[in-house]
Amino acid sequence: MATPDRPPIKDRPDRLDLPPREEQAPPPGAQPPRARGTAEVLLSGLEAAWRCRRLLLFVLAANLLLAALVLYPMLGPMDQTLSRSPDAAQIGRQLDPGWWFDLKHSRAFLVLRTVDTIGMASFIMVFIGTFFAGGLLEALRHGRNRPIAFEPMPDPAYGGSIPKWRSASPGPETIQVFLKESARRFPRFLVLLLISLPLYALAQMAFNEWGAAAGRWLLERVQDERIALVVDFVRSALFVTAFHAVTVIFEYARAGEVLRPGTTLLPLLGLPFRLLRRRPAAFLAIELGAVTLQAAAMLAFIPVDRLLGRWPIVAATAGFAAMQIFMFVRLLIRSGAQASQLRLAEDLMDAGS
Repeated sequence: MATPDRPPIKDRPDRLDLPPREEQAPPPGAQPPRARGTAEVLLSGLEAAWRCRRLLLFVLAANLLLAALVLYPMLGPMDQTLSRSPDAAQIGRQLDPGWWFDLKHSRAFLVLRTVDTIGMASFIMVFIGTFFAGGLLEALRHGRNRPIAFEPMPDPAYGGSIPKWRSASPGPETIQVFLKESARRFPRFLVLLLISLPLYALAQMAFNEWGAAAGRWLLERVQDERIALVVDFVRSALFVTAFHAVTVIFEYARAGEVLRPGTTLLPLLGLPFRLLRRRPAAFLAIELGAVTLQAAAMLAFIPVDRLLGRWPIVAATAGFAAMQIFMFVRLLIRSGAQASQLRLAEDLMDAGS
């Protein structure tokens, strides 16, 4: 409603007669959005993951709680067998096969039930990770922004559109908002998860079942252990590559859903292939960088694990803390890679592709 001393915009002499947004031409001298370089994409992704460390700690705590609930029934029987084992003092440094053999036979039902429970818990953890992915991607996209205190409105100076600086939604700063965003994104992410399961199964069958059968067939005719070792190594490498490729495809599909909600499935699944064609160096650098950092974290943890194993009393406390730090670093690296994927996909979409 117009105020008495301020006429409506349509009656003002200084109003802007701008064409509809789809017909607007860029102003003279305007530069198209600059695509971020490979190093900038990687660094911005790791920085975004570090800004969301509070949420990552929450996800880590949820996974730890689920693992504790699964393994808790085994603690009593393990403690009883350790108290009767003559090599109990050595088990803190090195697992005794005899003790493990006695445990499996004396508590066979409990061990089998625990193994089945671990399998079920792993399946549940996949769904929990899918649930948390929506809130985490929103956090990685926006960072820890304070909620805006007004409702953005279209600006006539921008042709009836909402400028980005006015329509920027707040990032999930609190756990409550994080869970709300996770629940909002979960239905679409669950569909993507269900679509990915047959592809994971196909990779498993192609390389671990059919590939193993082909390797045995080849070994029967060549009868050279060196060739058999090379065949097994190549088969394992191809399986890991195929499994990771499926993961990357659906991670980019999630990123596309966060950036453009409601996009149909085919454009979402085609997003990583378009990025690989347009930005192959950045696309591959994100995955190679994540794998390299994960391997470096594992290599750094191995000597720490061996060092703590020399002192069983220390290993019971400091070893647990070191393992949680290692898990957090792995989660931080993977989240940094997902944030980099978001940045790369955002550059492609901003370019109008």
